[in-house]
Amino acid sequence: MGLNKIFSAQGRIPRSGWWKAILLALFWPLPLVAVIIPLAAAGNFKNLGWAGENIFYMFFIIMIGVSTSITVFANIKRLHDLNKSGRLALLHIVPLANLWLFLTCAFVKGDSSDNKYGPALK
Repeated sequence: MGLNKIFSAQGRIPRSGWWKAILLALFWPLPLVAVIIPLAAAGNFKNLGWAGENIFYMFFIIMIGVSTSITVFANIKRLHDLNKSGRLALLHIVPLANLWLFLTCAFVKGDSSDNKYGPALK
């Protein structure tokens, strides 16, 4: 799956593709965190003064933004596979409704026929 597919709301993905995207969103930052946390603990950012601290925080904001984007686009495409509007992905930010969104995307079988979001998945 290329970057143009990960960061796109077009089309459909099956449950297995959704799980892959969610795991990617969860685990892609780990190698970066494994490098940045020891650097921060050793005080390497303090040598840069206020800029070092800001770099540290910006790094984590960017990581959270990328992971959230992957998750939202995966949810949209998964909802498309269920023949539902991608706008329902906004439930991602609503407490308890996000649980429904997770369970639906994770466990409900997709539409087995063509729908307005694309052809049937094999």
